[in-house]
Amino acid sequence: MKVMMVVEGDGCALLIQPEDEEGRALLAAFGVTGEFKTRLRSSVELPIQK
Repeated sequence: MKVMMVVEGDGCALLIQPEDEEGRALLAAFGVTGEFKTRLRSSVELPIQK
């Protein structure tokens, strides 16, 4: 399984790519078919708006 975290500016993303049947089965156990991609929270805190 290949796991990559991409950081650009103040944003980041996570990519998980299964490379074999075992990796695909592991992701399938969590309801994911194929590869998994998601954006993560920004590393910069935003000001609180009132």
